[in-house]
Amino acid sequence: KPMQFVIGADGCCGVVCEHSPFEGIVLVQCSEYLLRYMRGSPSKLVRAASMSELPAPRRLRWKCSPDIQAFLTASADKLQRLVKNLDMNVNKFTGYGKEFIKKQKMSPDAYIQVALQFTFYRCHGRLVPTYESASIRRFQEGRVDNIRSSTPEALAFVKAMANSSKTTDAEKMALLWTAIKAQTNYTILAITGMAIDNHLLGLREIAKELKLEKPELFSDTTYATSIHFILSTSQVPTTE
Repeated sequence: KPMQFVIGADGCCGVVCEHSPFEGIVLVQCSEYLLRYMRGSPSKLVRAASMSELPAPRRLRWKCSPDIQAFLTASADKLQRLVKNLDMNVNKFTGYGKEFIKKQKMSPDAYIQVALQFTFYRCHGRLVPTYESASIRRFQEGRVDNIRSSTPEALAFVKAMANSSKTTDAEKMALLWTAIKAQTNYTILAITGMAIDNHLLGLREIAKELKLEKPELFSDTTYATSIHFILSTSQVPTTE
């Protein structure tokens, strides 16, 4: 069951989603389809043409060997450790939204990615390897590739913003435009199958499968740093 809708007595609905079979966009499209269906259906409850009495559910009691029980206990303990190690904070920005960004003829996604680079730079004084999922569902069995957001153009912009007194507003705006265009262009490359991450991953795994010597590139410290993603980001467009 990769997707389960959980509806509470108060009418609130949540979703438990297991990510392995599909990406977030599938969940969104399914949810929006259900919302449209419910809005287009009669508001009054209609009694079903046929009624059947189902037996009351009963709890299944599994017979587990001591070894299996030990594995279950260890898994539950590991899950609790992971839960305790997770911090989650939901931020809702109300200053403006995607419509304002679109009016500036900018991609909202690219705008946010550049903003994240600027934020990280202000906090840590450097850019950071960043992962943003790029859907490649247009290809058979396609899942995702990676949009890399820490571009030279983003670095030039954040440096100008950090040294605000030495850069005019017009120069900052020009650098912002350049950074957003670079981000947008790489996004187009990624969603059309022209990014680098899946390609390099394929080469690495082919070498392993054919028992070839690992190419030198994959032992390079620069490569190792580039795939150690400190920021993992994603955005899913919605119509609702």
